[in-house]
Amino acid sequence: MQDTFPGVIAFAILAGMLLLGSVLRNRVALLRNMLVPSSIVGGLLGFVLLSLSWIPGFAPDDFTALTFHFFTLSFMSLCLTGSSRQPSLGGGGIVRGGIWLTLIWTISLGLQGVIGYLMVRGYDAVTGAGISEWLGALVTHGFTQGPGQALTYGGLWEEDHGIEHAAQVGLIFASLGFLVAFAIGVPLAKRFIAQGANANKASRLDDNFRNGFFDDQQRPEMGRMISHPASLDSLAYHLGLLAVAYVITHCWLLFMQVWSPGPNPGASI
Repeated sequence: MQDTFPGVIAFAILAGMLLLGSVLRNRVALLRNMLVPSSIVGGLLGFVLLSLSWIPGFAPDDFTALTFHFFTLSFMSLCLTGSSRQPSLGGGGIVRGGIWLTLIWTISLGLQGVIGYLMVRGYDAVTGAGISEWLGALVTHGFTQGPGQALTYGGLWEEDHGIEHAAQVGLIFASLGFLVAFAIGVPLAKRFIAQGANANKASRLDDNFRNGFFDDQQRPEMGRMISHPASLDSLAYHLGLLAVAYVITHCWLLFMQVWSPGPNPGASI
């Protein structure tokens, strides 16, 4: 059973980072006003802790498989989400919007890849650095695709084409894309909502949305909804609580093993 603990603890650390991210989002005014999701806050916190080696026994590679599978599940969940029934949006608007989004996504994907490829190739020509120009093409994961695709394609490029650190570079681009989205995209979205320019008039930025947690008097009656889904799903919040308890217990057991005489308590008598 001991061999199963690294994977379970890695999952618990991820869930614990979500919990810490939700608390920071709620407490730090800048994060609250920028509407930064708890997953981003927790992910950045985990990145810093791993970079400083403050999570002993774990490296970034220990979380690669979990990241890949959970991003796959997140995209699967989009297909399982119920469709909107608001008459104000209209079927024609959804069709036109979908076509427009598809065209922009395709054009953006191609342009980013070409521009990134040419920029790295030009940099190599000027400096002689010898960086693979295909790493520049991974910039598409910053503003069109995402971390899940960066792991998938980056891993394939590393294994099949020998492009070193492709997955890590793709994840860096994806993280920068998230930062740009919240530094530029969120303020623009807030401005449009404040001006009433959004098509879905039911969307509004109330205190529950900003804080990331429901007020005690305004919690939905279905189950125990603690955190606002715009910041962190309530199920993930409860899993985070369990994960923190699991990690603390694991650390306590590791500490006690140092003082334990061995697997047989009576052996030292």
